[in-house]
Amino acid sequence: MAPRALSVSQLNTYIKKIITGDPLLRSVRVAGELSRVTYHRSGHLYFTLKDDNSRINCVMFRNYAEKLSVELKEGLAVTVSGYVSLYEQGGTYSINVVSLEGAEQGALALAFEQMKEKLSKEGLFDSAHKRPIPRYAKKVAVVTSDTGAALQDILKIIRSKNDLTSVLIAPCLVQGSGAPKSIASAIERVNRLSPDCDTMIVGRGGGAPEELAAFNSELVARAIYNSAIPVISAVGHEIDFSIADFVADARAETPTAAADMAVFDSFELRERIGDLKAELVSGLKGKAAESERLLLSFSPERMKAELSGKAELYEKKYISEKERLCEAMNSFIGNLEAGLEKELGILDSLSPTKTLMRGFSAVSDREGRLISSVRSIKKGDELKLRMHDGSADVSVERVAENIRR
Repeated sequence: MAPRALSVSQLNTYIKKIITGDPLLRSVRVAGELSRVTYHRSGHLYFTLKDDNSRINCVMFRNYAEKLSVELKEGLAVTVSGYVSLYEQGGTYSINVVSLEGAEQGALALAFEQMKEKLSKEGLFDSAHKRPIPRYAKKVAVVTSDTGAALQDILKIIRSKNDLTSVLIAPCLVQGSGAPKSIASAIERVNRLSPDCDTMIVGRGGGAPEELAAFNSELVARAIYNSAIPVISAVGHEIDFSIADFVADARAETPTAAADMAVFDSFELRERIGDLKAELVSGLKGKAAESERLLLSFSPERMKAELSGKAELYEKKYISEKERLCEAMNSFIGNLEAGLEKELGILDSLSPTKTLMRGFSAVSDREGRLISSVRSIKKGDELKLRMHDGSADVSVERVAENIRR
């Protein structure tokens, strides 16, 4: 005789009793990767938890889902806690999730990387936009919680180093949903109302990633980028990095490090100025003493004697130079006279008078023009003969030209 057939509902009810009656399945912790995340309008949360080989459906009812502080994203690695149950109408089993671990950190990390990539592409992290932190700040603004330990640490460091720089405190929320807007508003308010600030410290003390999340927001990043006042980011501890660190003009590992970076050591500066003043006074006193010693060493009698000696030396030098110049001038004139005599002798030997004394005569026409060729005269011309001791007028009777061969 064949066994009695069960209805689908009876079979699913039986399987559900087996599953819900198993102690192991009444409380399970399962690790996997989120997939197919769906927020239902009822407030329930549905998703699939998977690994490399398998997947299982999960449901997180509204009373548990509304306790989550972050929105779940696909790809996040999480660990869920709950119990396995079977949905009788659909014949499918799932994990009814009571709590979920790792989603908050994973969501924050994912959001951090996405924001970092976005702002980096826009150029908010470029070094070209970063300004040097003023070395001698007269006024420093601090944007942080006015009730946190970070503010007290900052003030303690500043007061221990500097009694000249004034501090402007711009209080704001540093965690929670309203923190990004509060921080950004404080940065903008300092720029608008206190533009005389040389430096601005923006930050808070250490905390969990979700407590530092406000400094990873786009609102705070753009407020820092748009600040006309150079900004030092000081968020958390040395190992904590925020979007604010990448946008700011400088990053400090801690709020105390930011305070140390923002102000100069006025006490050390005063001591250095005092040392320099003492060195200057000492040097001036030494110079004055040396000048006084030199002044006393030059008595009127000594100066008169030195001047007389110099005058006598210059006089002797003048006489010597005068004699040398006169001797050179006489020698030069003598040479000129000898040359002149020689030239006069040559000129005298070539003079017309000397030529006429040797029996030659000069012939000229009636106008006194010298005749150098018989072709210039003709018979009957009146000419004048000039000799060394007189002259004679003559008339040309005949002209005879030498025959050339």
